[in-house]
Amino acid sequence: MKIITFLRRELTLSFRLLALIAGISGLSCALILAVINKAAEQANENVLSFVPVFITLVTAYIFSQRYLLLTTANHIEEALHRIRVRIVAKIQDAELLTLERIGQTEIYTGITKELQSISRASLVMVLMVQSLILMFFALIYIAIQSLLALILYAGLMTMIGIFSARRYKRVAASIHDSLVQENVLLEATEHLLHGFKEVKMSEARRTDLNRHITEASHSAVDLIAESNALSAGLNILAQTSLYLSLAVLVFILPAIISIDNRELVKLTSAVLFLVAPLVSMLAGMQMYTGANVSAERIDQLEAAIDRHVRPMAKRRGDDLVMRDAPFRDIAFQDVQFDYVDPRGGVTFRLGPLNLVITSGETLFISGGNGSGKSTFLRLLTSLYFPTRGTVQVDGQRLSESNAAAYRELFGVIFYDYHLFDRLYGLRHIDENQVDTLLQRFRLADKTRFKGDRFETLDLSTGQRRRLALVVHYLEDKPICVFDEWAAEQDPDFRRYFYTCILPELKAQGKTVIAVTHDDRYYDLDYVDRIIRFEEGQVVMGAQRERERWRQRSGSGHPDD
Repeated sequence: MKIITFLRRELTLSFRLLALIAGISGLSCALILAVINKAAEQANENVLSFVPVFITLVTAYIFSQRYLLLTTANHIEEALHRIRVRIVAKIQDAELLTLERIGQTEIYTGITKELQSISRASLVMVLMVQSLILMFFALIYIAIQSLLALILYAGLMTMIGIFSARRYKRVAASIHDSLVQENVLLEATEHLLHGFKEVKMSEARRTDLNRHITEASHSAVDLIAESNALSAGLNILAQTSLYLSLAVLVFILPAIISIDNRELVKLTSAVLFLVAPLVSMLAGMQMYTGANVSAERIDQLEAAIDRHVRPMAKRRGDDLVMRDAPFRDIAFQDVQFDYVDPRGGVTFRLGPLNLVITSGETLFISGGNGSGKSTFLRLLTSLYFPTRGTVQVDGQRLSESNAAAYRELFGVIFYDYHLFDRLYGLRHIDENQVDTLLQRFRLADKTRFKGDRFETLDLSTGQRRRLALVVHYLEDKPICVFDEWAAEQDPDFRRYFYTCILPELKAQGKTVIAVTHDDRYYDLDYVDRIIRFEEGQVVMGAQRERERWRQRSGSGHPDD
């Protein structure tokens, strides 16, 4: 099973030691049964002589069981911690396009729900293993009493086991399908929460989304109900197997061989003794199946990330050498980027682009929705890498191996930015500077910076953008990128952004790149260039960019 392979690979403890301890625990239980039966035979004699042996066996069981459960559970939790940290590290090493292809829901479910499923099942699986060992020793006890009884019992259990295995496969398939359907439900719910405003604005959209969520929920419920019904059937089968086993011993065995009543009582008590481990096995089967599915999905998640992420040691490219602080220029040379569908067809193409961004200049980017502005920013910041062509900084080609150092040049507020409540990555934070910036951007009465975090992020969209600008100032990066930052600001603060903040950043020597539709500010003195995108092509400023390429390279490239 997948979960067994998974745990053998991830756990660091000795499985031989575990098997030894589990064996001691199971043997102790079987010997307790033998001692009790022996004492019962001599009920009229001195049974107190069995008490020290009984106490010794119970003590051995308690300590071995405690060690087995706690040690295994702790090691499993440590292994899950390592897996979680490993997946997070792989995610951090991945590129944006990789995460977009895999999907946030799959990743989030993998590092939370799937690992939690294994964690919850860890003790159950240990008890299942111990139950198997206990059943093994109990069967040895039955064999000592009557080999024929063991053969009859084993034959009955084999037939029941074959039937149960088929039902178990159906349980596993139902649980797997239910987990897939729950992910569909989670994605639909995320659409409801993240697109709440849009849902409220359209009754038809609300109706369709509600139908989709309801159908996904019904499907999940039906699949879970199916797995529950199958699991209930397995439990009923286990109870029925007990009655059948007793019937075989009481009705069939005496008809085949002559057997003493006392021996028959011993065999009956041994079968009854098997009830607890058998019920434990079947009761834990559903959790075990869920953990098995979770282990498979975690392996699939890691494999999906690994397919798209090359280890740092295998990434090609030279280290960046920045001789001109902070940089001289960033050049796009015949850069093209293709969005492709699962069949490999190109759904949108940006470029080819040829342009140069010089240190210290201010560049406005304009264009309609879907024109390629956001893709250009992702290429500029090395969140995407070109399908063709190269992006260079100071004549050095950017690649996966040196992109991290290059990204340190940028302070970016994307349109779909994420606002952290803590100032991750910043050291030696001056709280007075934070308070001053909060005052400047009219946020002092909305949130405060206390300790190492902002007290609240419960702000309007415009206020959250201003708080992102506070963080941007604290980071103090040489290249400032704003993706429609002013779109959610009131007229006064929008004017303040264009007439005070951007000129101030330029005066500080920053390179400013702003995506904007506010054409009333295009003619301000500090704006060096305006580039407009349409359908993935530069349609305004293209001639000037070609001229800048000629001046930079001293050649006729790119071709007119």
